[in-house]
Amino acid sequence: VLNLFILFYCLILIEILIRNLFLNAIRHTDPHGEIIVSTSHNEMIFSNSSDGQALNPEKIFQRFSRGHSTEHGTGLGLHIARKIANLHQWIIRYEHDNNFHYFILEF
Repeated sequence: VLNLFILFYCLILIEILIRNLFLNAIRHTDPHGEIIVSTSHNEMIFSNSSDGQALNPEKIFQRFSRGHSTEHGTGLGLHIARKIANLHQWIIRYEHDNNFHYFILEF
């Protein structure tokens, strides 16, 4: 029973992690922008079109960090995603290239 509980708990956390990354892409993409989610055997990449400005990779995963002060949200989603990734000994990182934000989850 305990193993089943642990498995269920881990699945819920993974769902929260993926949901946070996906909602982040939705919230921060222009209505006419593009969101791409891709997977491979050891990573999942969430990318969304940007206005050309990279985010600060030192701050983006900090609690209450928001890209722009006018944005809605608590600034907790990416922080929570990183904490869950760390719990599973995965890596989550941010890159910006060719007017796209990339959130890369390596497992």
